[in-house]
Amino acid sequence: MISLSSLLKKVLTLYSAHFKTMFITLTLLIIWNVTTSVIPVSYANMFQVIGPVILVSIVIAAYTELALVKTFSGLLEDTPHPLPVIFTQALRRLPSFLLLLLGWFLSIVIGLIFLIIPAIIFGTWLMFLSSVCIIEGQGGLPAFKRSKMLVGGSFFPLLWRGAAIGIGTFLIVSAATEGLGAILGSIGPEHTLKYFQTATNAFGAILSALSLPIITGSIVTLYYEMRKPKS
Repeated sequence: MISLSSLLKKVLTLYSAHFKTMFITLTLLIIWNVTTSVIPVSYANMFQVIGPVILVSIVIAAYTELALVKTFSGLLEDTPHPLPVIFTQALRRLPSFLLLLLGWFLSIVIGLIFLIIPAIIFGTWLMFLSSVCIIEGQGGLPAFKRSKMLVGGSFFPLLWRGAAIGIGTFLIVSAATEGLGAILGSIGPEHTLKYFQTATNAFGAILSALSLPIITGSIVTLYYEMRKPKS
């Protein structure tokens, strides 16, 4: 299996070489993330808007995930897909993928009920759901079975690579956001702190979206690695 360093190098090379395509694919998510991070919500109406916000966030995140998977699949197969094809395919597979996400969520919740170990097992088994959904066109129970089959006997190597990239990316984004907040907070007068906080929130939202291709690209690359001997 591809090493962690080679995996990151491959993904980052593709990301930088096709940054414009990735950025366009991320545009909707960036706009939504920034909007939800900078618009103030009062305590009075928080419970009225939190449901719709979560629902829209899930749909946009799922659509973006599928679009990124489709983008990386074309690059890894050396047949880049035009953006209209990427967006059309992502939209077409979105309803099926949302149902898969519901099943994924329930499996993780069930795993957490029985302590964290089962949740980690389910999360690793199902790490290829988005790839199976849009690349292979599978949905429902066959998609779950296919993802688990691909993980096969490589559970711990895949868990290690996925966790390292996911946690590492999260820590870098968090450190950069907190660092900017600390810098802005130290150079401005007190009455400007709320504006600096808004700027920090927007920066964090943009950086989080821009880091998503690293995680998604790594999973898609691992999917192709695992598919080679198991087609």
